[in-house]
Amino acid sequence: MVWLKRKKTTKLSIICDKLNVPLSIGLYKGSCHDINTIEQETNKLTRFSKINICGDKGYVSNDIKQKLKFKGINLIVPYKKNQIHKPIKKMNKQLLHDRFHVEHVNKLFKDYYRILIRKDKLSITFLGYLYIVACIILSKHLIK
Repeated sequence: MVWLKRKKTTKLSIICDKLNVPLSIGLYKGSCHDINTIEQETNKLTRFSKINICGDKGYVSNDIKQKLKFKGINLIVPYKKNQIHKPIKKMNKQLLHDRFHVEHVNKLFKDYYRILIRKDKLSITFLGYLYIVACIILSKHLIK
């Protein structure tokens, strides 16, 4: 029997604004569900009073939506095909079109080879490099 070495998988969670500036960066185990990551990342955003967060279908949960509404955060996610209640209004559809900002920030991070191909053994060193790249992205934004 041949044993294959398992790779460490991680999940990168980024919250950014419309100007493509990362506000919160988190690194989680690959087996961690998206709902758990959004809860921990929004706890870091204490200085904002009312914000809209757009996410993908992994964040669909009425329990999380209620918890975030209590904090003043509006979670906007598309509905799943088999979902009974489809609560998307026209305003939410327009806000979902702004999701390209998140994809653009992901692309900015993936432009750095060390993030694209993770070779760091420790997650702390990888997270440190993520923060350095976030500072570089922020400085490029401030120069414009």
